[in-house]
Amino acid sequence: MTTRRLVTLVLCFVMLTFYPPSVIATEVNEQSPEFVNIQTPQGNLYSEFINLSGQSSIPAAELVWSITTLGQVNTIIPINQELISSSTFTNFTFNNAVYDWELSIPSYGYNCTCVFSIKSLDSPEATESSIVIFVGQNSHYTVIDLDTNILPVSSNDVKYLQYNILQPEDASTGNVGIVNDISFMANICQFSGNSCISETRNVFLNHSIQADGFYEIEINKLDLNLADGIWNFEIYMRDQYLRLSNPDYQQLTFDTNPPIVNISGVESIDEMGTAVFSVSVDDGYDSSLVSLTWTVTEPNGLIRGIGDGEFISDNSIQLLFNESGTWTISVLATDSVGYYAKENYSIIVENLAPIIVVENSDNYVLSEGKFSIDLDEPWFINASQTTDTASDLAELSFAWFADKELVHEDNNLSHDNINSVGTHAIMLEVTDNNGASSKLFFNLTIVDNDDSESINEFVFPLVSLILLGVGSIYLLVRLRKIDSKFNLPKWNK
Repeated sequence: MTTRRLVTLVLCFVMLTFYPPSVIATEVNEQSPEFVNIQTPQGNLYSEFINLSGQSSIPAAELVWSITTLGQVNTIIPINQELISSSTFTNFTFNNAVYDWELSIPSYGYNCTCVFSIKSLDSPEATESSIVIFVGQNSHYTVIDLDTNILPVSSNDVKYLQYNILQPEDASTGNVGIVNDISFMANICQFSGNSCISETRNVFLNHSIQADGFYEIEINKLDLNLADGIWNFEIYMRDQYLRLSNPDYQQLTFDTNPPIVNISGVESIDEMGTAVFSVSVDDGYDSSLVSLTWTVTEPNGLIRGIGDGEFISDNSIQLLFNESGTWTISVLATDSVGYYAKENYSIIVENLAPIIVVENSDNYVLSEGKFSIDLDEPWFINASQTTDTASDLAELSFAWFADKELVHEDNNLSHDNINSVGTHAIMLEVTDNNGASSKLFFNLTIVDNDDSESINEFVFPLVSLILLGVGSIYLLVRLRKIDSKFNLPKWNK
């Protein structure tokens, strides 16, 4: 006996050890969704007492039921006027984790086509349940109830809706009458926002009885002469007793044409510039729901959305053009029924030439197109501060020409490149990776001050000797002229 107990304990330990904790937690925490429903079929006639029943996963204290009027089309009877409301039930029992409720109340002399509803105020996740009931002896009329569980195949030109028909005489739709005895009609108008934008008119709607007893309504755009747009339909039925039913409101969209897209903005812009482009979309009617998809194609073929420093809104986009060439903006507009249109817009981005900035070895900017330097002194002319757009700056090429001959290809010209005495015509050409270039012209004079000093030392004595010789000759000539005019006196004998 002891051994058997030991084996049992070991097995239990093994199962608890290896059984997935997530599964255990799921089984413990998993709960059935809350619900409340009505088991009594709708369409019953209640003359003196209203007897209803149903089930709920929610206690009675958290439930509330109500009876409200269901308005008839083209009448002044208020729609959804509450006649009675309470949280009291005739019977409420709990069986197998489900509450069974029953309600039996007098009709209080009401005569109406009404809706009985039950819901939970404290549990929004629990679905409200409701049915149509006929109370009293008169003020009853046929009720049309849209079947949302079945959605017939529709198109952009033709819409189909299916209705269940409830009458006080018999809740069975099979005994309503033949097709020719009833008719479906609608008050229609073109809709925008929350109001009609066209005059309301009354139309007849084609219908047919399906095998399951439902009535299928056909709404044909061409037959009803409807333009593209959103149309509000107040659908109702006139039965074989000429009684008008309750209205059912439907907003249907008829759209048989793709939207028209127009993009506006600049057609050309300088490189690294920003611009805003806007789009206007015309789908042919007001309140059309159109989604826009923007794409940008760069000159290198890259297709992208928006990038850093760019912005997009409902109908505009701001772009940064960081590369020269032809850019393409594309907008894909898709309307609510799936029609789409694509519009392309091209922008030419102009490449900007570099702006040359040079400095010399004395660290001041070259000016007046002249630059002089001694042959024996080291010197340089620096063009590394030349500017261009961010996309081109890293790939600038420099070419220095002296007297129309290429002497250097870098951003710095120095005595290592030109060292001959004289005046040289210098041209600097800076070119970016897109072919745009700028040129700078100036004269560079290189002098040899040592030669000048040697010449001065030789010329000064020579000039002095020449001047001294000229002066001496002048004096000799002067004295000779004076001597030629001197005569001795003659003595008389």
